[in-house]
Amino acid sequence: MITLVAGSVVVAFEEVCPDRIDLIHKNYRKLCNLLVDVEEWGQVVIISMLTRYARTQFTSPWKEGASFEENNEKAFYASDSEEKSERTEAEAYVMDPDHRLLLRNTKPLLQSRNTAVVMSVAQLYWHLAPRHEVNLVTKSLVRLLRSHREVQYIVLQNIATMSIQRKGMFEPYMKSFYVRSTDATHIKTLKILTNLGNEAHISTILRGTYVKSQDKAFAAATIQAIGRCATNISEVTDTCLNGLVLLLSNRDETVVAESVVVIKKLLQTQPTQHSEIIKHMAKLFDNITVRPHRPVVVPSAGRGPGAHLFFCFVLGPCRCPWPGPASCG
Repeated sequence: MITLVAGSVVVAFEEVCPDRIDLIHKNYRKLCNLLVDVEEWGQVVIISMLTRYARTQFTSPWKEGASFEENNEKAFYASDSEEKSERTEAEAYVMDPDHRLLLRNTKPLLQSRNTAVVMSVAQLYWHLAPRHEVNLVTKSLVRLLRSHREVQYIVLQNIATMSIQRKGMFEPYMKSFYVRSTDATHIKTLKILTNLGNEAHISTILRGTYVKSQDKAFAAATIQAIGRCATNISEVTDTCLNGLVLLLSNRDETVVAESVVVIKKLLQTQPTQHSEIIKHMAKLFDNITVRPHRPVVVPSAGRGPGAHLFFCFVLGPCRCPWPGPASCG
């Protein structure tokens, strides 16, 4: 009988007096043990409340490697060698039994048919589980990607945020985040692939398949993703730049214009090391007809030798507005 009303009781509590944490203390274990038997939407509310409660009452397992404040104060006047030994001998993190009870009783709910329940448990594990246990939620989140488009969108947005801090969680499932031609526009996202990208996996984005998409907005987003990869992964910067230069000859003006914008941002970091690319862009200057992006080619070289080289090609050495070498090769 209690399980039928538990969800409603917690909803009322959250509306009337959500800050009365003291009222949860004596009911905490009871709620943890009842959780599996409560109806689905009641589970969502209870998990949310228990997550908030646990974050304020238990030591964060994410701080396992940190030494305690007391240790730091004692070591303040100690020598370097004593500091190092105290840090090494710092007491290991030990999870409170009630903290473990919550994790143990919510774990089965990762198999729930209700998407909101799975997402609530994933949030709970993200905030409260030790680092080596957070990965338990990965498979359940990936499973939700086979659901309705609205669900896919919410799950992808959450995974994109999580993958920024914990890319190792989702690397084994990288193929699950490939964009399909049948995907709805609002689901087509390359944020996760960009976050997970490394020298070995980045070829998926660079292959050019996504750039050829009939969805112009997605094609532009792909080029922006290539730019982010070039910025984040130094090993593939030149490969990305060369690929973007090839796109300057694309028949699609939107692709060309977006490529120019991204190349501009990349060249501004190393303008003198890519003179050949600047020359190539200068030759294509008259072919770029998309009004908002055509002027971008001019400042893409920045100032200094790169700018002088560019203007010599576009205007001729005699009309170049900035001083530079006597001759431009």
